[in-house]
Amino acid sequence: MHHLTPSYLVRCAALAGPFVLFAHALGLPLASTASRTAGFARTPDVRSVDDDGHALTEAEFDDLVLRTRSGNKWTRKRALEHLAESGDARGWELIVAALADRKGEVADTAQLVLAGIRSSAALERLGSKDALRARDEWVRRRAAEALGRLADDVDPESVARMLVGALGDKDPEVRRMALWSVERRARRGLCALNPTGDETPLHAAVRTRLAREREHGVRARALAAYAALDPTAARDIVRRELDARHAAARCMATALVPELFAADDAIDWVRPRALDAERAVRVQAIDALARLGTRAALAAMIERLADDMDDADALDERGARRIVEHLRRVSGRKHRRDPRPWRDWVAGLPDNWRAPSDGGSALDPDDDVERSVSEVSFGGLPILSTRLTFLIDLSGSMWTVRPDGLTRKQVVEEMLREALERLPESTRFNVIPFTERPRPFKDELVRASRKNVRAAIEFFEDCNERGTGNFWDAAMLACADPDVDTLLVLTDGAPTGGRRHRLELMVPLFAEFDATRKIAVDSLLIDAKTRELDAWDQLARLTGGHSMPIDL
Repeated sequence: MHHLTPSYLVRCAALAGPFVLFAHALGLPLASTASRTAGFARTPDVRSVDDDGHALTEAEFDDLVLRTRSGNKWTRKRALEHLAESGDARGWELIVAALADRKGEVADTAQLVLAGIRSSAALERLGSKDALRARDEWVRRRAAEALGRLADDVDPESVARMLVGALGDKDPEVRRMALWSVERRARRGLCALNPTGDETPLHAAVRTRLAREREHGVRARALAAYAALDPTAARDIVRRELDARHAAARCMATALVPELFAADDAIDWVRPRALDAERAVRVQAIDALARLGTRAALAAMIERLADDMDDADALDERGARRIVEHLRRVSGRKHRRDPRPWRDWVAGLPDNWRAPSDGGSALDPDDDVERSVSEVSFGGLPILSTRLTFLIDLSGSMWTVRPDGLTRKQVVEEMLREALERLPESTRFNVIPFTERPRPFKDELVRASRKNVRAAIEFFEDCNERGTGNFWDAAMLACADPDVDTLLVLTDGAPTGGRRHRLELMVPLFAEFDATRKIAVDSLLIDAKTRELDAWDQLARLTGGHSMPIDL
């Protein structure tokens, strides 16, 4: 008799495409397993599991053990996937151990399939010195993140104890991943208060972390986790954090207002943040107003658009487009950036009007919304930022020779030249080509003066690096510059090399990081496969960017 093993769920996630994995990683609610798996073209070959949890024969298991020790990273990766798919209990020790693999293709796969853990023995392994208590902080980060994707019925008390321990980790990124896992589990109803209404040890640990945390990004995530755990107790804290000194706290508090307060009260808390000194907070306020979806919220968005008409520096191009995009979606109208027709439309709505849960389609990146910044594009993708970094993948595919005798890299040189030379001089930019390591033109954004543009073009033309395409490290380097608000990525779509490889993980991880930065990711994709196109499109949607394929 066949059982519903972890292998069944892992295979179904793969068949369903990136959305299920993104939604699961982000903690979004999904339909039941039965409804998610209905209608697939084929039924996975689910193994029978015996009383000892063995689904593989000894010969099959021994073969996969050997494959996990192969010198070929792709062989190791596939072996981990087969072990997870089999549902064999013996495989989890090998999967957990693979978290320490130096190749992102292998370690990311191990991290991803850990969501299939069901047994207490496998869970105990996740809390051991091989994972949450490992010396390598990358292993601990991966394990802390994976806790947020475990199935709801996997020993919640043990998972909570592991999270409490991870919240005290010396590495801030481990703490951040643990808090994100707490938040995702709490949103699924897995971290309730005691029946008496008293705090659990996990609630107390998150509250303490929120009070003591010094890393701004981690503290912001602690605020989100605490709000998910105890919305009532979090309200006063969120109100205070709206005026916090650091932008990360203000940004997260603004994001939490729509879910913690009634719409009429929330408007009063969010509206001032739309004029915040920090761009990320302003963008978050626009998103919060959109989520409130009331007539008053739309009116506040339109007035923000009107402010921009009087002060070109008040709202950046992408922020203005964000407002117009939302107004078009909920109204079905095609007005542009002029606030007057939008005011007339809102004036005709009843006081109790609420935005529909769905609506029209999003704007295309080249849709005419009366741009006020520039008409510059890169490879046909409009540039909507005055503070951007170009991330250009120089891995093997970039050196392919075209029928005209030029390499793709040479074509990109001309594309970059055209874009840079047309940037307004007030724009600040950087260029970061990347292979195994990123190689930045400058350490920070520079003004688009003729001298800097000429130097950047020469710099890129002289870049002859070849190798893998480590997007994650390049993106993190670019985001280390606090002034960056847009990443414009040109890649073949498939990251290789470095610590991160699986887009199914990278997309939600970047979205988590971006919650308090609001950096848009635009992407041009060369010869990308369908799953890769879907993943980059998802990243663009989550960050307010755009993605498009390109032929070179």
